[in-house]
Amino acid sequence: MPTSQSLLVRRARAARVSEFLFALAVVAAAPFALVAGGCGGGGGRTATPAASEGVRGTVTFENRSSLDICWLAVTYQGGRIAEEVSFGAGATVEVNLEGDTSRLFLTECGGQRSLYGHPMNWYGNPQGPVELFQNLQHDRVVLYDPGQAPAGATDHRAVALNPRPISDWIFWQPNPDAQLAEEVHAALLEKARRESWSESLEFSLLLGDWSELRNRYTGILTGRSVQAAGFARWQDGHCTMQAFGYEQGHDGSYYAGALRVGVSTQLDIPCPALVYAAGLAGASPNSQAMLGGGAAAGPTGMPASGGGCTNTCRTANDGECDDGGPNSLYSVCALGTDCADCGAR
Repeated sequence: MPTSQSLLVRRARAARVSEFLFALAVVAAAPFALVAGGCGGGGGRTATPAASEGVRGTVTFENRSSLDICWLAVTYQGGRIAEEVSFGAGATVEVNLEGDTSRLFLTECGGQRSLYGHPMNWYGNPQGPVELFQNLQHDRVVLYDPGQAPAGATDHRAVALNPRPISDWIFWQPNPDAQLAEEVHAALLEKARRESWSESLEFSLLLGDWSELRNRYTGILTGRSVQAAGFARWQDGHCTMQAFGYEQGHDGSYYAGALRVGVSTQLDIPCPALVYAAGLAGASPNSQAMLGGGAAAGPTGMPASGGGCTNTCRTANDGECDDGGPNSLYSVCALGTDCADCGAR
């Protein structure tokens, strides 16, 4: 991501420019600027770049649709641009590209609809007609209402918006077990802490339920596994959804030991999709909510020793410590959630 200059640059051309200017806190030092009113902005590139190169530098996005856009993201080779914007009908924004483009994401104000950039599943298949943003050959991109983009535009890239519910980004039926989601999210936070991941892991959402793991030759039960999606925000403003696999061993009597975390496919998503997913039944508490209402954080994001101990474990009060911490018999719930059996953590 660029750090020496603004990612989105605003310029005012209307008479009442003060009504449209506002500040955003971005990594760059300078604010971006919004161009309000008119259908101009960018006269088209005089020399078409080679197909293998694509456009570099300033690209103008012009909104000729009737839809108001409040979130824009562009992914390109080597970086991303992701910002909240005030991008109503007739307005333009300018984006600084440093590499070949690949995807464009646009979200309507209010966060209820995704206007462009269909979701893709874990195997790279689009959930509908693919909407890529590759081989950009013009420094002006014009956004049109659905079905209204001219086919023969030569001085700009014409993009027809395609409104869809933001819920389409969650393309599976989540398991509503928020307790289990909290347990796997705690294991994910611990892995992220150990490996110094840079993203902020907000919450997890289960992709299904536990599945048995058995030896392929003997059929002996060796453990169980479950998958979950982890949702994250990054310092440059973009958001991701990533699949993780969790496994737990079986000691011959019961499932025991810490959850082992495996990493799988990561997808860029509009940040409004992350906000939507956080409100679904089964979403784990986010990394701040897991602190127990303000208690100091331990290494996994759970309450630090001596504060915020709970009995929310599904096997609480059974006489056996099941939180995977010191002196525990099993690890079937998050650290600090089986305090009647384990004592204060």
